[in-house]
Amino acid sequence: MSTKTTILIYTGSPLDYPEYRHTALHFTFATGTTSTMHVVGTQGLFIFQEDVDLDPHEFGSELSKTVPVGEIDGGVSAETIRRAVSATPVRNGREDLDWNCQNWVGDALRMLVEKGVLSAEVRERAVDGMVEGLWIIWFYRAKFILMAVSLYYLSRCVYIVCLPRDIPN
Repeated sequence: MSTKTTILIYTGSPLDYPEYRHTALHFTFATGTTSTMHVVGTQGLFIFQEDVDLDPHEFGSELSKTVPVGEIDGGVSAETIRRAVSATPVRNGREDLDWNCQNWVGDALRMLVEKGVLSAEVRERAVDGMVEGLWIIWFYRAKFILMAVSLYYLSRCVYIVCLPRDIPN
């Protein structure tokens, strides 16, 4: 049996913009146990965290999308995966102020490629899916809001243009 790997994307806080969305790696191991691995914190204060057998929907933020990464061969132990992912560097330096959990997910997947657990092609597709997931949901929400605002102003303009003016008595 294999290990199922997915990327979790949570709604952003304080605003749901792509750069504020939290991402994590979620593993369902052949044994049936699960693990969510991610970095938490803020610029300069990130730490690695692993949540074992925690439902991804109970993280605190709304789970907005899951991106399938792929299946890891059953011959690769959960401990091998944990060691590779937990060894992914957490960047808290002064020059890393734009680094966040989204970068870490890409770095952790690269670490799995370096250990021979994933292929480079699988990693590339997963990162592309994560980036698309970060932006596409926001894009559709923004598009919906813009449409609603446009309809509101259009209705106001029609009302103003169609106001009965100078109607003779």
